[in-house]
Amino acid sequence: VLPGIESVLGKDVPVVGGVASDNMKTISDFEFMGEQIIEKGGILIGFADPTLELISQGNHGAEVIGSPFEITDAGDFQIHTLNNLPAWKTWNERLGLTGNSPEAIFLSPLASELPEELHEEYGSPYIMIGAAPSSPDDAVLYNNRNVRKGTKVWLTRRTEEKVNEGVDWMMVRILERLDGRRPVAVFHADCVARGKYFANRVIKDEIVNRLQYPLHRGEELPWLGMYGGGELTPISGRNELQIFTSSLYVLARRRPEAKVKITQSVIEGINESPLFQTSTLGPLSLKNRFISSATWMGMANLDGSCAPLLIASASRIARNEIGLYITEMAYVA
Repeated sequence: VLPGIESVLGKDVPVVGGVASDNMKTISDFEFMGEQIIEKGGILIGFADPTLELISQGNHGAEVIGSPFEITDAGDFQIHTLNNLPAWKTWNERLGLTGNSPEAIFLSPLASELPEELHEEYGSPYIMIGAAPSSPDDAVLYNNRNVRKGTKVWLTRRTEEKVNEGVDWMMVRILERLDGRRPVAVFHADCVARGKYFANRVIKDEIVNRLQYPLHRGEELPWLGMYGGGELTPISGRNELQIFTSSLYVLARRRPEAKVKITQSVIEGINESPLFQTSTLGPLSLKNRFISSATWMGMANLDGSCAPLLIASASRIARNEIGLYITEMAYVA
């Protein structure tokens, strides 16, 4: 899908959104636009407003378990064998499942390791590869990432705790990039298999609240979302189809570039100021004499616990090399 879009629009145009599923049958997909129904196709909506900036982030909140498999035979976006054994059967047997059970796809998806330089940006060393057979009897796995022969892949485990931690981490990253700006609009794509899907319920409130409240803080904000089978979320400027994630695509107004001219004499005066000299405060050594006081900004959660908005606001100040930052009021654990 992505190479097809990029062949028309080019690789520099970020592609974000969700992939429709068919109630988890993984047979076909359907897109709706007004009265029109498109099967095995896609609908793209673009914007070209130079005053808008797109901020996108995704996170799967999973951990790898056990020893990895090695892909010993692979084709284009295909896995034929793991550890020199039929891939689909080997995956099922590792989970203790008999036959070729579709449950393996959702109970313990496969993940591959990301390049080290992407670990911090993505919030995990691993990314889901979304492997699945085209039918229960098909021995070949088809996947959304073109992993090659010799690549190691792991089984994964998803827990409510890891999902929530990942969502909070993602919100910190988004809020840091917004840098105090209020979003114009938000699009939200979420995998339907997240949350409590396996209790035959899709309970999304706990995830959605963690995503929405830090952005709108109780105010009205245009928010369009979907639950589907995949999320189109770029990583490091490269378009990617992800899987099993919560992904947000936030539109915000660009700030006008400030043009500041400081004379050499002013710079010298600043550097010589006692405010920039090191200091001590009891046992603390401070790099300068600037202190941010514990003013209450109301950025903790409603129950007083620490929130992504609080972390993002604190880290924004800390990164500007203030000597001492005193956090605002929040409950202590």
